[in-house]
Amino acid sequence: MNITKESIVGAVVAEDYRAAGVFERAGIDFCCRGNRTIGSACEQKHVSADELISQLTQTINVAGDTKVDYASWPLDQLARHIEDKHH
Repeated sequence: MNITKESIVGAVVAEDYRAAGVFERAGIDFCCRGNRTIGSACEQKHVSADELISQLTQTINVAGDTKVDYASWPLDQLARHIEDKHH
């Protein structure tokens, strides 16, 4: 995944859920306000976009970490997983 300052925050998380932790640590809302660009979100939070992109890239490219294709899951299975894991 090629992440830039123009990448949409929510789309990055949708592509790879591990990005959520990076945004959380930076105080950037990727859910309700996920329709912003990384550049805009970083500017509002006074966070270095270049540093955040570097952290995102490192997190997403972790060797040996398998990526789950949540987009292929049936909605009922996905909903149960979200509820079990996050609530």
